[in-house]
Amino acid sequence: MGRALLLAFLFAAVAAGAAAAQDPVRITRLTHIYGIAPDPDDPSAILAASERGIFRVTADSMAAPVSADQTAVSAFAAAGSIGLFFANLAPDADGGPENAATRGMRVSIDAGRTWTVVAAVGAPSEPFLALHGSAANYSRLVGVAGNVFHSEDGGQSWIDAGPPPATVVDIAADPGDAHAIWLGTTAGLFRSSDDGESWAPANHLTGPSAVTLVEFAPDGTLFAFLPGVGLLAAPDAVGGPRAWTQVAPAAAFDGALIHLTVAAGGVAYAVTQFMKIVVSRDGGRSWAPFAR
Repeated sequence: MGRALLLAFLFAAVAAGAAAAQDPVRITRLTHIYGIAPDPDDPSAILAASERGIFRVTADSMAAPVSADQTAVSAFAAAGSIGLFFANLAPDADGGPENAATRGMRVSIDAGRTWTVVAAVGAPSEPFLALHGSAANYSRLVGVAGNVFHSEDGGQSWIDAGPPPATVVDIAADPGDAHAIWLGTTAGLFRSSDDGESWAPANHLTGPSAVTLVEFAPDGTLFAFLPGVGLLAAPDAVGGPRAWTQVAPAAAFDGALIHLTVAAGGVAYAVTQFMKIVVSRDGGRSWAPFAR
């Protein structure tokens, strides 16, 4: 499905009108953050998916709900920088969907204000624990729910690519290759060039150290975090092997980084394992507290 057709489908599916405003809370009230993305309406803020829904987080450590729906989210992904977001809702307290018509994969075309359920034919019965949207093709999603899955139509249908090579911590769709997927795992970094049908270790990043995040910047640079090593970056090699360099040591952070996003202007935001949000304005070389 092309971008224009996908957006037409989404506009038809999403109910009109923005959610009613709600009072902001301190960011410390969000005990789990399952994904972040730049706020397309405010370059100085980010959106954070949490156990209480989607929030806009600002540098004053305040988090304001962007939607009246504050259902827990298990995975969150942005598609480009146009305000198109995907979220997979967490199971209810007894481990199952409380209502098949209201839970599961959802999509928003207005930066998280309103959401609609996506049919998600072929999606796993368990929730996605990692989800990523391609910055080059807004219809392409990749996710992990036990096995690796991919969708080429904005989450309306899913293909099960089979088990990953190791326990997955993070996943990313390569914007420069329509069939490439990257995995951060407990056994290092892996890459697939055939939509997850087969996997190969990615350079020297596979070994004793886990990779707790893998994420692309708008310019094609790939970031990965290795506990005990630090944040590494590999510029887009235009089809060739990527050359990795350390941009920040592990000691620069309070624990491992688990989420990272880069805004269009190059400002990077990250979340540590202790749910602290940090910001970098120099390509990831130095970091400062953003919120908490």
